[in-house]
Amino acid sequence: MKLCVCVFCVVSFRFSNAAHLRRESILGSTMGVPTDAIAQESLAAAQASFDSAARPWATTYEEDLLRELRKAIGTTPTVETEMRITTDRLPTCQPDVDNCPIGWVRRGDRCVSEGMNEGVCSEELLFFTLSASQRLAMARHCRLPLSCQQPEAVSCDLDLSGCPRFWREVKVGVCHAPQFYDGSCPQVLDARNMSDEAKGSWSTKCGTMWPCQDDAALGCVRDYHLDACPVGWRRSGMDCVAPASYVGCHSIQQFDKFGPSDKRDWEQSCGAHFPCSS
Repeated sequence: MKLCVCVFCVVSFRFSNAAHLRRESILGSTMGVPTDAIAQESLAAAQASFDSAARPWATTYEEDLLRELRKAIGTTPTVETEMRITTDRLPTCQPDVDNCPIGWVRRGDRCVSEGMNEGVCSEELLFFTLSASQRLAMARHCRLPLSCQQPEAVSCDLDLSGCPRFWREVKVGVCHAPQFYDGSCPQVLDARNMSDEAKGSWSTKCGTMWPCQDDAALGCVRDYHLDACPVGWRRSGMDCVAPASYVGCHSIQQFDKFGPSDKRDWEQSCGAHFPCSS
């Protein structure tokens, strides 16, 4: 009987001690543990959770947000809104990334502030050397508002063969919405058996737009999966170098991390085209 009581006492003591230590861990600031260290640990845990929950088909935009979070772990976080990965500043319409943010003007492949910059970045940004998804990430990071692109402002024939603009093709004919999508339709679109008319109706209903058609009507279907430079550009290591006559975006580009939708958006913004599929 005495042995049993003794064992019970030891177990009780250890349980009580463990609970006390757990309470000290949770209330670290009251036990001499700096609160910024606790915040650092919490941020690291949040980033680990974000990593494990990330979809294997995460968009370039989402990867950029994840990169921001990873960089934040290297410094002591402060209690500021900017350190939070939230969606309260994401656009709620089809953002116009073919133009500079509101209050900025385009000069070559750069956007220059007109003096009303209240963001956290410099007064001059290399904007049009980036993919459309990267421009969205930059606008968010720099707190720069983008105007909404109006469907009636698009005066081109639409390319209905792929995914809506900014949507990522996760497999042939299946598209996944970007993080900022705020429409009333599901996040995944299976367009494999949809007619062009049905795609047009779906676009109107769901608040999206399809990219402009290049010259598919002439028998050219761009193959954005090829590891090739735009037509007329030459390869130099990992870079694609534009001909001397090129006027548009930056004359040296890397496309190794561009997905098909990124390349399509870059074409429309920068006035160059990728090769036709054979």
